[in-house]
Amino acid sequence: MHMILCVCWPLSLSRSRHETRHIVELGKVAFGCGTDNFRPGSVDSVGGVLGLGLGPISFSSQLGSNNIYGHKFSYCFPSFFHTANLTSAITFGEDPMTANLKFPMQYTPFFENPWSRGLYYVNIDSMRFNGLKLAIPLDVWNIDKNGKGGAILDSGTTLSFFRPFAYDAITNAIKEAINFPLAPATAGLPLCYNVSGINFPKLPRISIVFKGSHEAVFSPPPNNYFLRPEENLRCLGF
Repeated sequence: MHMILCVCWPLSLSRSRHETRHIVELGKVAFGCGTDNFRPGSVDSVGGVLGLGLGPISFSSQLGSNNIYGHKFSYCFPSFFHTANLTSAITFGEDPMTANLKFPMQYTPFFENPWSRGLYYVNIDSMRFNGLKLAIPLDVWNIDKNGKGGAILDSGTTLSFFRPFAYDAITNAIKEAINFPLAPATAGLPLCYNVSGINFPKLPRISIVFKGSHEAVFSPPPNNYFLRPEENLRCLGF
């Protein structure tokens, strides 16, 4: 992206409150204007980038400083490989629709890495494979004295990345559990399986357990991380 200027301008947003909507105008919000916007690794142009990090000039931080949305936002992306032209919404602040969630919400605190203040760091306690704890030392998830390591949530990264010790523990468990034939690496995904002739292949469940006063467990459905770059393939998105 070639940035040409940064401006401050009043911003109006639609605000939902008990099935009624009205417009909320914020004070000056800083944003940049660019030309030749593109995504790394892609020839497709993009309209721009919405920054939602913890830095002071991110969009979410600026909204939070206006004391309207309380530094809270939520969103859900459609499948990366989905062929339909799907869209998704982003919500700032509390959403009254959360009362209709299928499962209760879980919480885990963020913590600050002084060497990298703009990222969302979380404390991981362990990982589970089909309900069983994987043998991954705790120091794999810790930040060292130089600010390296740790675990962050970053929706701008398409795949999940792990340190070698954790990655090996996960992939070794997968290889022992899955009996489908291995397939060549596809779409940059190294661990792929051929599931030809099986409409609903049974795949293992991988969960992340977070530290905190109340144990929070992130246990997404396998289709979230066993991606389908082709009809008869399932590839691990790690």
